[in-house]
Amino acid sequence: MVGSRQKILILIISFITLLSITSCETYPASYTTTIDKELEYNMDDNLKRRCAKMLKALSENDKETIKSMFSKKVKKRKELDKEIDKAMEFFEGKVLEYDSYVSGGDELSVDNGKITFFTLSIQIESVKTDKNKTYVIVGLYYVVNDKDPDSIGLRYISIYDYSNREPYDLNAPSVDVGDTNF
Repeated sequence: MVGSRQKILILIISFITLLSITSCETYPASYTTTIDKELEYNMDDNLKRRCAKMLKALSENDKETIKSMFSKKVKKRKELDKEIDKAMEFFEGKVLEYDSYVSGGDELSVDNGKITFFTLSIQIESVKTDKNKTYVIVGLYYVVNDKDPDSIGLRYISIYDYSNREPYDLNAPSVDVGDTNF
């Protein structure tokens, strides 16, 4: 009896091991991509697609697309147009490639089984342009906000110029667009 129990246990462990090996794809934590690849791969409206759309708009000086990504609340700010203009001037060149790790969960609230508040942090790293520039873009996107539905959308982005600098140099030149006051 003990022998058959051991065989069953070994069989179950082998099956679980095989299942876990075949179900997990091994990709690097991040990899570089292009805007076209990201837009082609992410057909659904998700944060990676929105970030690719933002990079395309920055590359093409498309102010209206950038503006359309912000929430209704942020669009009401009088400073927004000037901030976008400043960002367009700050961001030089067309994006060649970037690190595709663009989001991570930030805050989540659930009441009675319903998501009532959900935000995502934007992190677009190693943005390389044809003008030999390297940028990092961070920001905050409100996915759900039952208390303030007008805040759904992009709240802010900050663009950092890391050309000829160490990554995450605190003195890197930057520009902010949107509502950075929390």
